Amino acid sequence: MKYRYLWLAVIVFGVILIVAGYRFYMYLIQPYGESPPLNCFPVDRLDATPVITTTPTHVLGSNPQIEEIQTIRVSSEPILYLAYNHDGSQLAAATNGQVWIFDSDDAERTELKEVSRTLVRGLAFNPVNDELAVFGGHITIWDTQNYRRIKQIDEGFVESVAYTDDGTQLIFLTIIRQDTQDERQLQIWSTKNYSKDATIKYPHLVDSFAMTPFENCAVVKQRMLGSSGAYDMALLDLTTGGWKLFNQQNESIHQVDVSPDGKTIASFSRTGLSLWNTVSGERLQASVDSNSYMGMFYKQGRLLIVLDIYRDDGHKGSIALIDVASGQKIAEIMRNQADLTNIVIHPNQEYFATSTNDGQVIIWNIRQQ
Repeated sequence: MKYRYLWLAVIVFGVILIVAGYRFYMYLIQPYGESPPLNCFPVDRLDATPVITTTPTHVLGSNPQIEEIQTIRVSSEPILYLAYNHDGSQLAAATNGQVWIFDSDDAERTELKEVSRTLVRGLAFNPVNDELAVFGGHITIWDTQNYRRIKQIDEGFVESVAYTDDGTQLIFLTIIRQDTQDERQLQIWSTKNYSKDATIKYPHLVDSFAMTPFENCAVVKQRMLGSSGAYDMALLDLTTGGWKLFNQQNESIHQVDVSPDGKTIASFSRTGLSLWNTVSGERLQASVDSNSYMGMFYKQGRLLIVLDIYRDDGHKGSIALIDVASGQKIAEIMRNQADLTNIVIHPNQEYFATSTNDGQVIIWNIRQQ
């Protein structure tokens, strides 16, 4: 009798190993197999070696200064997400459960009340009109001029959203619950009537993504093989599902952004800001030793605005202006009040906004000396 139970235990253990091996293959090995064609990225039209210098380009003149021009008290809860509309006339700000729309001229605000008490994970404005995607779980599309809800998209649990540059498509990363496992999908929807155009099922371990200036081409951030806290990046063709991996890196990347010309990618992590050659996939020598939490390209991709919230010098955080060509800081301002949580640049490039964990939105500009 005891041998019967022993054999039963061996069989059960074998089944567990088979299931674990299959899941390991599906989640880790299979996405890194042979790639379909990567047709979206025009390598032949880009210089594979972006110009890197040792001195700043000073595109804002010498000694630019970051200047605070307005502080808006929004909530008692942390403001976590920010987005400007296409012409900068409206600024959206959100906590984990509330969204406000601000008029940029007089800071008058309107709350999207139907959003309250639902999960908010991020905001994205259509770059050509006043439609705002609020996501977290599902996606809700709002007309922010008339403050009415246009569409609700229920497709799993949505984690990341972006519009294409021409505003004709909405792309989002969602987790679809299956019988035995969760499946990560990138879905493409037409914004004409908000109907699904396509589904990209690769890769399973995508964490977030950023669109490039090239049609149907995105940069995805994904967990590295065999690691729970490190990430690598890949170019992904949203039409063919083809990809190209960047050199793997043992970093806990928080965010990625793509320069307007598509030549440079910035990855922001606790270990530092890294700049990458999009064509070759190589890390550039102009990387900056800064514990950068997040940032955005500015001024035609020659500058970066970076939030650093991991300081160990007694400050709550800082905002730095980075010259991309040299990797040098050309302006920085320290924050000793509430922690910074997000940043967004005004479409006219004259202003940018940051948010804080004590419920404030701060408007800044960069003043030339």
